[in-house]
This record gives sequence, structure tokens and C-alpha cells, in this order.
Amino acid sequence: MSSSSQTTTTNDTSVEIPEWVKAELFEQLLKDTLKDFRNIRSFKAMPGTKPGDNYATVMLRIELEVQLKAQ
Repeated sequence: MSSSSQTTTTNDTSVEIPEWVKAELFEQLLKDTLKDFRNIRSFKAMPGTKPGDNYATVMLRIELEVQLKAQ
């Protein structure tokens, strides 16, 4: 299994976003928590902290724009 990732550069530092962090990962969670969830319209993953702020793991910030079903 090859591991691939996307690199995001912020303030002269780069943070690798793992390849498996995709919009599809959040679909079931959104279906379970948003009553009228229809689909994910946009998805963006970015560093959640500066490199070195958290030595134990990579912290990510996820931005989602979702579409809800019409009432």
C-alpha cells in the first residue's frame, strides 16, 4: 500500500495532508447528525496548528460546505 499525501504550505512551513482525508470520510457523520443532509458541495483540509505545536499527531482543520434537502 503506497502512502501519498498532499502538502500544504503556510508561512514558510509545509504540512502534509494525508491522502485518506477526503470528503467521503465525513459523509456518514453528516448523515447521522444533520437531518436534511443531501451532499457535500465543497471540502478543504488544512493544517489545524503550526508545525511543532503538537508533537504527538497532525492536527487538521476541515472546512465543509454542505447542501441540505429542501423542506
